[in-house]
Amino acid sequence: MSRARTNFLLLLLLTLASSAMGQTHRGSVRGTVTDPNHAVIPGATVSLENNDTHLVRTTISNAEGEYAITSVPPGNYFLTVKAAGFERFPQRVELRVNQE
Repeated sequence: MSRARTNFLLLLLLTLASSAMGQTHRGSVRGTVTDPNHAVIPGATVSLENNDTHLVRTTISNAEGEYAITSVPPGNYFLTVKAAGFERFPQRVELRVNQE
């Protein structure tokens, strides 16, 4: 094999490897916290706990009651919402690659 062809193949392999390493296999959890009357709840604490690793990501809902937890590895989670004056609301979530 010629040196030029070998260098081209090596460059191609390095390019493919770096492209694959740049890809992310994550998902996101987004929503709006509301009360039973569908009024938004700003300032609610939203926690996402991985069932296997027990790592927790936490955020606070904004003025419109919206929250987002991004770049989350796929897996099974417990999503818990806490707000003053309301009962804690836990929910199971299965997050897949590129799922929002």
